[in-house]
Amino acid sequence: AQNELPVAERRGLLQKVFVQILVKLCSFVSPAEELAQKDDLQLLFSAITSWCPPYNLPWRKSAGEVLMTISR
Repeated sequence: AQNELPVAERRGLLQKVFVQILVKLCSFVSPAEELAQKDDLQLLFSAITSWCPPYNLPWRKSAGEVLMTISR
């Protein structure tokens, strides 16, 4: 279709919406505690500290946003 966005833009929008939802969820105590109990918090730390290819840098930034939200 003519009005369809390019794949890269659709991926970017999906990531943006996903991160907005995740940040909103993590602003509550219960999901943040659940992340810590299930060791998923470690995955977020890995995402911001491990090497990643340039095309994954937006996900690294997003993991940082989630961690900042949890730390508040």
